[in-house]
Amino acid sequence: MVHAVASEPNQELGAWDSIVEPGETYMVLGNSVGHLLYNRDYTVILGRAADSYAMPNAAEQWQVAQAAIYKLLGVCDALDSDGITLYTPQVDEATAHAVPHFQCHDAVTSQTAAAVLDAHQPPEQINLALSLQTALADYFRRKAEGKTKPNGEVILVLFDGEPQNRMGIVRTIVDATKHVDGTGELGIGLLQIGESPIAEGFFGMLDHDLKLAGAAHDIVKSRKIEALDENSLTEFLTQVLTD
Repeated sequence: MVHAVASEPNQELGAWDSIVEPGETYMVLGNSVGHLLYNRDYTVILGRAADSYAMPNAAEQWQVAQAAIYKLLGVCDALDSDGITLYTPQVDEATAHAVPHFQCHDAVTSQTAAAVLDAHQPPEQINLALSLQTALADYFRRKAEGKTKPNGEVILVLFDGEPQNRMGIVRTIVDATKHVDGTGELGIGLLQIGESPIAEGFFGMLDHDLKLAGAAHDIVKSRKIEALDENSLTEFLTQVLTD
């Protein structure tokens, strides 16, 4: 895993203008939701399906979703006091092709996220099973070391098309449910970019039928990103942790 530090954002994007400041967010959300969403870490995995599993017009669909992605990351940044963790595809500079690894950007804030996203818009393909496994392993490592926030963590996956190694993804999530202390500690939000019936069916299965696969808790919520607007972002994050 390669760690990277984001550079200064593109000031022309203006994507963060309507995002409330962290000190204001608690009042906007209200006490009950604020208590649930604050004091936890937020991790975002961003990437596309492999070419052979990709949906048509993927680049255009990511462009349509761009505003919603910025809003989502802005809300997560406002909730995470030390910045979010962002996984992006890694590209071999010599060949300009995606490689089966990824970059992990630590402490990403609204001041640095724009540069990261601008460099990955639209993103290249990512190994979703491996990146999700890595993010979960990192959470449980930090938990064992006493370095996690009191409320736990939310992991958000922004993905299009059909994921490879679907059974590996199922096993990874099911195993994670057996290491949490209870509902609300860890939540995984799957946000689908564009239209892919196979991806929608798979994400829906993880959302509704995870216990049939042996999970100890339901920790997954899925949604099409186009269904999210500024008013429903925190509602979705709450559902990730409570449904």
